[in-house]
Amino acid sequence: MGIPAIPDYLNKHLADGQSPPGHRFCLYLPVWNNDWSIPKDRKKEALDHVLPFCQSAIDLLKKIHKRQNRTADGLGKEVYRVETKSSSPFVTGVGMEHPMENGFAFLSPYGLPYLPGSGVKGVLRKAAEELALMDTEADRKGWDMIALWQLFGLEAASASLGVIGKLPRVEMLTAMATARKDAYLAAIQELGRDDALAFLKAVEAALPPRKRGQYHDNPHSFLANLVTDKKLRESVSFRGALAFWDVFPQPLGNKLGVDILNPHHSKYYQDGESPADCESPVPNFFLVVPPETDFVFHVQCERKRLPEGLREKWRKLLQVAFTHAFDWLGFGAKTAVGYGAMRVDKSADEILRQKEQEEKERLARQEQELLVREKEQAERERIDREREALEQARREAEAVEVARRQAEFDALPEIEKNMRRLQEQLAPFEEKSPLDKNRYADFAGIMNRFAETAKSWPSVEDREQAAKLMENILDRLGWTPAGLKKNKREKQEQKRRDMIEALRRGSH
Repeated sequence: MGIPAIPDYLNKHLADGQSPPGHRFCLYLPVWNNDWSIPKDRKKEALDHVLPFCQSAIDLLKKIHKRQNRTADGLGKEVYRVETKSSSPFVTGVGMEHPMENGFAFLSPYGLPYLPGSGVKGVLRKAAEELALMDTEADRKGWDMIALWQLFGLEAASASLGVIGKLPRVEMLTAMATARKDAYLAAIQELGRDDALAFLKAVEAALPPRKRGQYHDNPHSFLANLVTDKKLRESVSFRGALAFWDVFPQPLGNKLGVDILNPHHSKYYQDGESPADCESPVPNFFLVVPPETDFVFHVQCERKRLPEGLREKWRKLLQVAFTHAFDWLGFGAKTAVGYGAMRVDKSADEILRQKEQEEKERLARQEQELLVREKEQAERERIDREREALEQARREAEAVEVARRQAEFDALPEIEKNMRRLQEQLAPFEEKSPLDKNRYADFAGIMNRFAETAKSWPSVEDREQAAKLMENILDRLGWTPAGLKKNKREKQEQKRRDMIEALRRGSH
């Protein structure tokens, strides 16, 4: 294998093959000898080194496609999109200078193959011109010269006007230009006067003041004079409403291809010698994008620049132009010998219908999810209402029970009320016994207050009942705090027994 035309210290950075194909083809092509000559038998080997896409190039291509798709989705119906597959090899940029004789167009600095938007515009403009200059309205399929200019712009050197420009005036080109001019003059005569006048008024602001208004009586004469009057063409030239995005092919298998031209009589073509069957062919290898590669075209339209009648028709006209280009013209270089042929994989209308269907399905899903959420919310609210009703009923039942108990309590004699209050106050102490010193102090305080109250009751039977209640309680919870020494325990117990005896005697 040869060497690339780069300093030696850069070779180590190329060993992993992680540079995109455009960089390998334009900068690092290993085709040179040490004396910077190129052996003829090494070109195929060098091109094979260019073909595969590295992972970084694959990722970059995906990001570019994603960015284009996202932008197109955001613009909605302002963008016409067509998904295609190539049915023959695609090649572009063959006229670019390169040591391999045939160049190839890669987008710098990405190093990815691409079809420039200007190239897309050129092919589609040619298709639209051919359609607009057809003999019959059925063949024109809605195209006319005014629609062509409004969408693609009016160019002073437009071939549709029969302009040769700087091309050599050889007989064939002159005949083609004359035929184009005659077809144009015939086509504008079929335009309605209102359409011709509307176009004239749209562009006459660019005319010199002395020429404004002079064509109003016969606007077709203005359109006819565009053929012969170069200054008139230049004064009214304008940009069309369409913008054409670059197209980045997605090669099948993430790999470019190599094709070959095999001229058999090079001495005849180059040196003028007589051709002979004994001459050996000289194979000429060049890069191509292989067939079955995906191409996605995007065309953006500034509809506000269009007259009212074209704002709803431009997509249909563009579809017709794409169909004509796919059927008769092709994209890229060498289309005359079959390169660059494509077929529609998904038309713009199909893509639009698919997106509309997806949007409809998305909205239907959202509506269904909303209905489910509303149903679930309604069910939660129903359960909450039932729970709240049950809770309210429980609270009301408790309130009734509390009221009933309170009524029963209120109906009791005052002495009975005091004894019940004592039992309620001592309920927390029943839960944990024996009582320690601190808790016993609280307990003793409650008992002492009850004894003082009961001592004042006039009835001997009531006081006796209170004394027995206190003895019963002290037997359960303790006459003294836990942990006292014997003498202290006996002393405190006797003190409480004396308090109970005093209760029996009463304060009278």
